[in-house]
Amino acid sequence: ETQRDLGLAYRYFTMGTPGGVEGCLRRYKGKKNAGQAAARRKKRKKQRKQKEAEAAAEKGKDGNGDDSDNDDENSQEDDAWVDDTEEEEDIWDDQDQCDHPCVNGMGLLYLFGVPMVLPPSREVATKYFELAKDLGNMDASYNLAMMRLGWMDEVGAKESIPHYKDMTTINNAKKGMFVVSSHARDGHGLTRDDYKYALNHFNFAAARGHLQAKHRLGILFSKGVRIVDRDLAEIAGPEKMHMATEQVVHRNCPT
Repeated sequence: ETQRDLGLAYRYFTMGTPGGVEGCLRRYKGKKNAGQAAARRKKRKKQRKQKEAEAAAEKGKDGNGDDSDNDDENSQEDDAWVDDTEEEEDIWDDQDQCDHPCVNGMGLLYLFGVPMVLPPSREVATKYFELAKDLGNMDASYNLAMMRLGWMDEVGAKESIPHYKDMTTINNAKKGMFVVSSHARDGHGLTRDDYKYALNHFNFAAARGHLQAKHRLGILFSKGVRIVDRDLAEIAGPEKMHMATEQVVHRNCPT
C-alpha cells in the first residue's frame, strides 16, 4: 500500500514539474529574465524620451527649423528594435511556473528514495528544495534547514568530518589574538555557517506561518548554541576558555 501511494505521489508530482528540476529551473529563470528585460526596455524608453526632450530644447534655443519628422522616424526605429532573447523570455510568466508544492514533493521523494522508481539523492533533493523555496514554498525552506543540521544524513556523518587545523587562527592566537575559526565545529559537527544557514531558512518559513520552523527556532533560542575551537582551547587553557568559544546562536528566552 505504501509503495503504491509513493508511486502515485511520484506520478502527480511529475505532472506539476514538467521537465524535472532542470525544466522548472529554466521556467523560473526565464520569468526572472523576462522581468529584467522589461525593466531594461522601460529604462531605454525613458532615456530616449529624455534625449528627445533635450534635443527639442536645444533646437528651440538655436532657432533651427522643425525636424519632427526625422525624430518620429528615429523613435519608430527604436521601438521596432527588440532583442530576440528578451522576446523569448517574455513567454515565461506565473502561469508557466512549476507547481511549488510538487517541486517540494519531488525533493522529498529524492531525499527518501522510492524503491524501483527513484534512487535516493541528497544532491537532487537539494536542487528541488532550493527551487521550491525560491518559488515561495515554506516547507522547502524548512527542509533545507533541517538537512543542513543533519536530517536524513548518514548517522555520524557530520561528527566524523576530519578536523581542520586553521593555521591562520592558530598563529594569531599564539600572538594573543583569539578569533574562532569558521571551520570550528560543535559536538554535532556543525559550523557557524551551518547554524546561520539553518536560522535564515527557519526564519523564512516561520515568517510564512510554518509551525515546525517556529518550534525549531524556539529550541535554538531557548538554549543557544556555542562552538569551542579545540585548537584555540589548547592555547587558551581552562582559565581562558571563553576566548576559544563563540556564541553562534544567542540565548533569547525571556522568563
